Amino acid sequence: MRKKLVAVGTAIGVAALSLMSAVPAQAANETFDCGSGTAPPPGPIVFLNVGDTYTISNSSSNDNCTNVRTTGDAGVLSWTDGTTAGTTTLAGSATLTVTAVAAGLATLRLDSTGSPTAFFAIQFSVLSGGGGGSTSTGSSSGPAPTVQQFGKPDSTTCDEAQPEGLNWSGVPSGGWGESWAQWMNGGNGGTVCTRTLSYVGSGWTVN
Repeated sequence: MRKKLVAVGTAIGVAALSLMSAVPAQAANETFDCGSGTAPPPGPIVFLNVGDTYTISNSSSNDNCTNVRTTGDAGVLSWTDGTTAGTTTLAGSATLTVTAVAAGLATLRLDSTGSPTAFFAIQFSVLSGGGGGSTSTGSSSGPAPTVQQFGKPDSTTCDEAQPEGLNWSGVPSGGWGESWAQWMNGGNGGTVCTRTLSYVGSGWTVN
């Protein structure tokens, strides 16, 4: 029986770049202590549709999170602290509201002011949600190809380590290759398993 494992602390990334069915927005539930010098472990990727929002609260009343920024696809996320659009600081006891602007994959990072300093990172996969404004390739009326990625464990192959839940709409397991992605290791980059799903006829298939 094949193991379905992902190395401890490795987040799963799925870049979904225009799916036909929308994914429900997730409730805002992130709270960080911007005065802490310890970063929380990476969590699961957050799926949003274009136009959805997600909030992040600073549980410290005295310390700011600084240098709020994104890595990954340009223009995917915007944010505000409730009063200032595009702010680069999350003040004590304030809430950052993140808005999904365009389809793609991006990581939001915030630096703490604790000692030693640490950064917090949340990965977002934004789906088009079937809205207008997307461009089609050629004459195809189906969704654009979708890239799936997850962090590669050191001791197993990509096919052996494939997590549950990635065989969308009945596509088979396997077909993974190795690559490098910026979103790994909290935005510092690392080795990932990657494959591309294409919509052919009336269903998805592994390229």
